[in-house]
Amino acid sequence: MSKKSLSAIFVCALLDGGMARAEDIDCKKIAWHAQLVMSARQMNADINKAMEMTIKRDWPFGRSMVLEAYELPLAPKDGRSGTAASVGFANEWGRRCLAGELD
Repeated sequence: MSKKSLSAIFVCALLDGGMARAEDIDCKKIAWHAQLVMSARQMNADINKAMEMTIKRDWPFGRSMVLEAYELPLAPKDGRSGTAASVGFANEWGRRCLAGELD
């Protein structure tokens, strides 16, 4: 994992404004946050830094996303697997949000 790639993820996270509380859930943002978390995971970023990112930005469900992402294994290094894992993780969190499964 390059420091430049990891820095790019954290810059994207910083550019993403804070989000409303759970009663005003924006499912697109939930999915975007999940994708950022899993992208960091797939680059083998430190779990503490990923957790700090979600706490500093006050992301709803950020702690749960980080813990869930870091329970999953890294994707094989074949080029697209990390991207597919990140998109799949984002889609799953987006689905949960749209289905009303997030509290």
